[in-house]
Amino acid sequence: MPPLLEQRDPHRLRYAAGAVAAEDIPVRLEYFADRDGQLHLSWAIQLAAIDGQAWWSLHVDARDGQLLQRSNLTLSSSFTDHPYHRHGTPCSDGAVPQEAPNTTSLASSYRVFPFPGESPLHTNHELVNTPADSVASPFGWHDTDGQPGAEYQITRGNNVHAFPDPLSQNVSQGDEPNGGPDLQFDFPYDPYASGESYRDAATVILFYAINTAHDFFYHYGFDEAAGNFQASNYSGEGQANDYILAQSQDGYLTGSVNNANFTAPPDGQSGRLQIFMWNRNVGGGLKYLQVLEPAAILTLTPRLPANPFRLPPSSPVILRWRTGAAVPTKEKYSSPKRRER
Repeated sequence: MPPLLEQRDPHRLRYAAGAVAAEDIPVRLEYFADRDGQLHLSWAIQLAAIDGQAWWSLHVDARDGQLLQRSNLTLSSSFTDHPYHRHGTPCSDGAVPQEAPNTTSLASSYRVFPFPGESPLHTNHELVNTPADSVASPFGWHDTDGQPGAEYQITRGNNVHAFPDPLSQNVSQGDEPNGGPDLQFDFPYDPYASGESYRDAATVILFYAINTAHDFFYHYGFDEAAGNFQASNYSGEGQANDYILAQSQDGYLTGSVNNANFTAPPDGQSGRLQIFMWNRNVGGGLKYLQVLEPAAILTLTPRLPANPFRLPPSSPVILRWRTGAAVPTKEKYSSPKRRER
């Protein structure tokens, strides 16, 4: 039994990871409704697998220890066709968000494969200037305190902390790309070179992609009150301190390739996105840059606006950020309509 680290009250505890988990284990006493609608007093347990490929949500009956429910909060990319997208068929432009106008005062630039480009085969590696949305990220992408000025000059901010993780360590080693005081993230990408040579470029693109997704979904209801991922919730609603930990070239030196996964724990806990290297040769030897294909998958369940407490769904909804397309809407990102509350 791992040692008890913290007991906020008789109903909320935290155990050390020990040899059974990758992170400390939160435990909370709550009621669980089974498929027949019967309520069970249960211990809700979150267990991050040591290999980083699963994050288990468990409900154990508080009276007899029976396992009532188990679901994996980590979803991995798959390569099967589904009703909303068929691989090999480009998404129509009508479903692709365009760059939103920006009125933030903090200038920044990122050399990326900008949306709606699908991959390095579909668009150029070009500099995008000040792409943060003025409503969803009003202080830019490198702020955390809600005051003018950037807190970070690396690929970190209110919505995401992107860092390379070639050894699958799941923590930053302090080697993130640095844009300097002017926040100029301009790093080269050579598709014929080794992954190490464009690690900074890959991390910058990951930072850009996740921030763009954050800003886009914010306009369609996935905001602070709905339980989105932010270090600081400027509105004061929802739980803060849960920005996404995005790991570029994850496991590149340990053999992890050709996939991506995303973990969405309860509000107030950081999501985790792991993007592997993609080594399938296409286009006469060109390799896809690891961020855009296969897609950095984004699961909004168990973090749907209607489900802020992250109850495990019976059939998770996955939105594939493949060409920058958000499946539920065909409106242009340049003219989003704020959801009325």
